Parts: sequence; C-alpha cells; structure tokens
Amino acid sequence: NIVLASHEAAEVLTLVRRVSKTVGTSFMTGRQLMVPVVEVRRESACMLRRASVGHIEVLRLWSRIAFDEFVIILQEEGVHSFSSLQRFSAKGCDIDESDLDALAPLIGCSQLLSLVNFEKNKLRDGLVANSLVGALTTSLFDTLNLRFNMVSDDTAAAVAELLGKPHETLSVVNFKVNRITDAGATELASSLPRNNVLRVLNLRRQHPGLTDVAAKSLAAALRENDSLIRLLLRGNRISDEGCGALADTVTSRFLRLSASLASASRCSSFELDLEDNQVNIPGGLAVLKCLQAVGPKADMEMLFHGNKWLDRDALRRALLEV
Repeated sequence: NIVLASHEAAEVLTLVRRVSKTVGTSFMTGRQLMVPVVEVRRESACMLRRASVGHIEVLRLWSRIAFDEFVIILQEEGVHSFSSLQRFSAKGCDIDESDLDALAPLIGCSQLLSLVNFEKNKLRDGLVANSLVGALTTSLFDTLNLRFNMVSDDTAAAVAELLGKPHETLSVVNFKVNRITDAGATELASSLPRNNVLRVLNLRRQHPGLTDVAAKSLAAALRENDSLIRLLLRGNRISDEGCGALADTVTSRFLRLSASLASASRCSSFELDLEDNQVNIPGGLAVLKCLQAVGPKADMEMLFHGNKWLDRDALRRALLEV
C-alpha cells in the first residue's frame, strides 16, 4: 500500500493513471492508494477503484460518470466501506431521486460526515425533501450546500423542520441561487428561535427574489436567536422596510446579547449582506443608526453595494438634512 499526505493525493492518482496506460492495468492489480483526499473527474472515473475507500476522508465528484462509479462501489462494498468519509461533494453530477435514495444510508449512518455538497445538480423539491433531508436528520454533519439548484419552499420547510428540532451540529445552510419564496424563507425564519447552532444562512439570489416579507420574518426571528452571525440576502428584492426591520433587530439583538456574560463572546460579530437589492436612503440611514448604537467595538459588516438608489454622496446629503 502507498500512504500519502492529502496534498499529494491528486498528483499521485494522476501519475498512477499515466503509468497504468503505459505498462498496462495489471501494474496496479491488488494495490490500492491509501489517500485521504480524492477528486474524480470525467477522464479519471476509473481511478476511484485505485483508492482504498475506507481511507478516503474527502471525496469530490465532478461528473456523472464519476458519480456512477461511486454508486457502484457503494452498492458492491456497502455503506460502511466509506468509514472515514468526512466531506462529500457531488458537483454538477445530474443527480436524480434514485441517486439520493442510494446515498441516504451512507449519509444517515455516518458518524464523521460533516459536509454534504450537491451544488449545480438541478435538484427539485421532491428529491431533496423526501430522500436527502430525512437522511441528514441522523447525520452529524455541519454544512449543507444546495446552491445553484432548483429547490423551493418544500425543501426550505423540510430544512426548517430539521433546524427546529434542533439539529445538534448543522451550522451552515447554503441555498444560494434557488427558487425559495417569501413563504419558504418565513419557514426557515420560524426555526431560528428554537435553534442555537446555525451560524450561516445563505439565501442569496432566489428567483424571483425575496421581498420585505421575508426580511421582516427573519428580523423577528433573530430577536430570539443567539447563534446566527451571517445572514446573506444579496440579489433579492428587499427594500427600505425590510432593511430597516433587520437593522433594528441587529441593534436590539446586540444590546441584549452583550448584556449576557454567556453570550457576550458571540454577539459582537455579525454580517448582513443586502447587496443588489432595492434599498434606498431610508434603509441606509437605518443601518447607520444601527452602527452608531452598537459602537466601534462591535464587529459588524453591512454590505450594500449594488443598490442603485443608495450611494455615499446621497447618504451624506441625507445625513446633513437629518
């Protein structure tokens, strides 16, 4: 067996593929690479069988062919064969319902799996809500990445239920570029008062776009949540009303948490991303009022680039008029 550090894995897998072409596949018969990080692309799908799957900690699949090879090995050797797997990514693999059903036992029984990444797979509500979220209920993962798919409110509701239990380890949920509406965002918001684990919620660029309804629901939920430190709402349709509600909540939340010794260490940091929305001067003034209230010691990041009615000069003029 060959033991390699993680940064050497990809290079050696490529080397083995080249050598096997030169001297014949019999060169590798009975030998497997013991590597913690494996990336499998279209042209190297067969290389997954060259690695000892029980030693793989990070597996990244970049094509449908690579994914099919992975599923075959999973069926042949069983879900416990990937016993060391910690981070699993299947990006752009055109995954369907039968694929998620095949993966569910692996995800559900793993005690080490921390990241599940299914971005760019055109996943829809039924596939995710029925097969994937159920498996994640019993998994100790911390990151769910479903960005660049086609999931909507049913998936948001299923994940909200998962968060509201609450899930003991899930700290990052990424729904960037999907089809979640205000209704789905409100479902997610409703889980926050019962959850003190989630740290990042990414709802950037939903189609057709979240509005002030979603922003106000999230603002109300944050008043009863202590853990969330990044709320990413870029590329939606939130205007001054929603921005003002969020700014007011960030202020009151900071003051509430800073008064508690148990929460003081986590309350000083917060990121609110409202770039590329419909925020105007009143929303900008609400944010400035928030920053003034929390003071310079707070680690606050407020992002507003791309709001075409809000710029520094206009904000300065508005401040002079106040």
